[in-house]
Amino acid sequence: MFFRRMGVNTGSSVWSRVLALSTVFFLIGLSDSVLSYWVPPFVQKTLGSALLMGVVLSFSSIVGLSADIVLPQLLQGAGVRKLIMISVFLSLGFGALLLLSYRVTSVFVLLLAMGTWGVYYELLNFSRQQFLANNTPHNIHASASAVLFTFRGLAYTIGPLIAGFLLTSSTQAPIVFALVITVIGGLALRISRLGSGGHVNLEIKNVNFVSELKHWKTLFRVVWPMIAMSIFMGIIDSVFWTSGTVFSEKMSGNIIARFILPAYMLPMVLVGPLLARMNIVSGKKRKAQILYLVSGFLLVLVGFADNLAAVVFFVFASSVMSAAAYPLVDAVYGDMVERLGRQRWHLIGLSSSATSVAYIVGPILSGFVSGIVGEQKTFAVFGIGAVVLSVVLLFTTKRKFTLPQSEIARWV
Repeated sequence: MFFRRMGVNTGSSVWSRVLALSTVFFLIGLSDSVLSYWVPPFVQKTLGSALLMGVVLSFSSIVGLSADIVLPQLLQGAGVRKLIMISVFLSLGFGALLLLSYRVTSVFVLLLAMGTWGVYYELLNFSRQQFLANNTPHNIHASASAVLFTFRGLAYTIGPLIAGFLLTSSTQAPIVFALVITVIGGLALRISRLGSGGHVNLEIKNVNFVSELKHWKTLFRVVWPMIAMSIFMGIIDSVFWTSGTVFSEKMSGNIIARFILPAYMLPMVLVGPLLARMNIVSGKKRKAQILYLVSGFLLVLVGFADNLAAVVFFVFASSVMSAAAYPLVDAVYGDMVERLGRQRWHLIGLSSSATSVAYIVGPILSGFVSGIVGEQKTFAVFGIGAVVLSVVLLFTTKRKFTLPQSEIARWV
């Protein structure tokens, strides 16, 4: 009944695959969200420095950015199932390294864990875009993306709550829980209806950094408005998980402060079903930019709210708008990936790199701005940035992206 209200026909083979992948992503995301809650305070406590904690965590995104350059040349024959299964094994390796770092204090082990985490995250991004291009018709890219984001949002909404509960019993309990859930996710993948895995070409001699960056330059000239949006969306997300958590902790004497992050994450769960039911086929770029413009304006109001109830309300309202924009941006990528055919991996790598860049520079910018204006007004600063960016993109984004097919056809 729930999925029918979303406009999802569970009897359809396409939607059956979407729901199968969503279930797998929910389980893997639940594991990841529990560890995302556990890792930062553990690293800071282990290293005894907030600065070192930031450096170690950013290493994950640096490795992820490198993976975005290398993976398009390694994964030419990879299927969705194969990509996700590799991600599952990397997630298990990440958890095992965290258990080791808990017993053996070593910066090297922590960096190895963060690097593993970075590659795992990028492979999941690649698998999502590959799935949208290969397994869903063009006219339901936005709806399918909305369903995937709904399940992801649910995982990241309840994961921190579970992690907080587990920490009351044991410091290592979240890791064990995450490992078990990852195994269940792997088993769910095995019995899912996602099709065969495909062959993964891992010939290191095929990797050429310069060649890949040239491909990115060609694609960037076309899709730069979406890349710009992706980077800024990632930066604001990092603001919530850095300055937002600090602000919540400072205001923890007021119970309302505990609802700031849930108010940020919950709209992804609520908006996804509505967006899936709307089945937006055209005008995705412009709709995403308008939604993000409104989201930025509401984020500005967060910075100037005079009580925590108003902060939570404006955070929720802003997140509703951005939660609607996210799947539309993702669907635009899905449309372009489909059009690129066998060269799709290069665009997937470029779009994934936007997130990596955001999570490298986001925490640094957030810390710098909050040091000047304070945590609450940091939201206003980045909200103004979102408004300005959206206005610029509304006037500069072409109605249709045209790929240089003759040049792309010459790529090896």
